[in-house]
Amino acid sequence: MHWRYPAFVSIPIAVIALMGSGCSQREDSHGTIVTGEVSFQGDPVPAGIVKLEPDASRGGRGRAYYAEISNGRYATEEFVPSGPMLLTITGYDGVEVGDSTEGLHFKMGTSLFLPYHTKEEIHESNAQLDFEIPLDDKRSSQARKSR
Repeated sequence: MHWRYPAFVSIPIAVIALMGSGCSQREDSHGTIVTGEVSFQGDPVPAGIVKLEPDASRGGRGRAYYAEISNGRYATEEFVPSGPMLLTITGYDGVEVGDSTEGLHFKMGTSLFLPYHTKEEIHESNAQLDFEIPLDDKRSSQARKSR
């Protein structure tokens, strides 16, 4: 005897099977949480952003990932896939500036240095990436001295 299920029973069963077969972000991630510390002139960077984007020139593909720097530390909230990445680090003094009534409010404060760019290979064994931002640009040193 051959059993046949009506469509209203077999479709939900197929959907449930697909949901449990690795469609969640955690199971499908193939990557790692990237963490680290960022300092400038020997001090932790109070606020900022670390942007990680695949380096297409070295075979990287996909979208960008971001991590907020707070008191010199950062961690991505999502799994970052393994592979070559371009990192852009921006750092701020953490002192809010501007007038929120005029729409010119910036929570992270004044820039400490120009955006810093570097290349890294991301994989589980190097998920901890620490950076000391060099003082090698005249505009960075002038901005730091004028504060």
